[in-house]
Amino acid sequence: MRRTADVVVVGGGVIGCAVARELARRGARTIVVERGEVGAEATRAAAGMVAPQAESSGPGPLLRLGIASRERYAAWTEALAAESGVDVEYRTDGIVYAALTAADVRVLAARARWQRAAGLRVERLASTTSASPRRSSWRHGGRASRCWSGRRSRRSARGAAR
Repeated sequence: MRRTADVVVVGGGVIGCAVARELARRGARTIVVERGEVGAEATRAAAGMVAPQAESSGPGPLLRLGIASRERYAAWTEALAAESGVDVEYRTDGIVYAALTAADVRVLAARARWQRAAGLRVERLASTTSASPRRSSWRHGGRASRCWSGRRSRRSARGAAR
């Protein structure tokens, strides 16, 4: 008996597998081909982050798409866990940026301004803030660093590929 597929997805990373999953859910006979280990390439390197505030240089289509993706990510990972029984270790937290120079401070302040103007959460962390998973500060060259935190979502790269 000859076997065929409606769609061949090239690449067994999280995106390729997500596309194949959705096509199969819609009734397509789908196959994924991967030259190496599933989830071992870009999926592992990207660390599972959906961080549009970090990846966008300003308002625009990339930021809007990233925010829409981040907003849908929790439901997607819950569905994966329910279907597979694998915890993909989805978490929401922030990214901390350190400003070690006056130029760094200006760059981060400008980033914070456009993100706040876009209605996004951005928090300036004072150098006196105690260290915790959400707030970090440290000393560099004898002076305190300034930090900002933005929202991101992430999942375990290995967990999602399983």
